[in-house]
Amino acid sequence: MINKEAGYSGVVIVGEPTYYPKVGFVTCDKFGITDSEGRNFDAFMCLPLDEEVFCSVRGKYVERSVYREYDKDEEEIKQMELEFPSYRKIKIKDGFFMILDNSCKTKQ
Repeated sequence: MINKEAGYSGVVIVGEPTYYPKVGFVTCDKFGITDSEGRNFDAFMCLPLDEEVFCSVRGKYVERSVYREYDKDEEEIKQMELEFPSYRKIKIKDGFFMILDNSCKTKQ
C-alpha cells in the first residue's frame, strides 16, 4: 500500500485528468515537477501524502526504462494487438491516446 506510514511522501501518475483530481491529485506543475523533457500536461499529476516533505521535491520525473520500451518493431506491436479485444484508438493529445470500446452502441 502506498501511504505516508509506509514512508512515501507522494505519488506521481499519468492518469485521467477528469477523474484523479476528485480524489486529491493535482497537476505536477504546482510542485515544480516536470516530465523527463521538462514538460507538464493535465494528465501528469501528483498526490502529496506528506506535504511538508513533498513540497521540497522539485525536478524531472524520469520513468524507469522498462516503462519506456515502446520502441518495438511495428510487426511485433500488430501481433500483440491481435491478442486484445477489438478497440479503436482515438488520438486526444500529442503523445496520448484514449482507448474506447467500440462494442457499445449509441442509444437512440
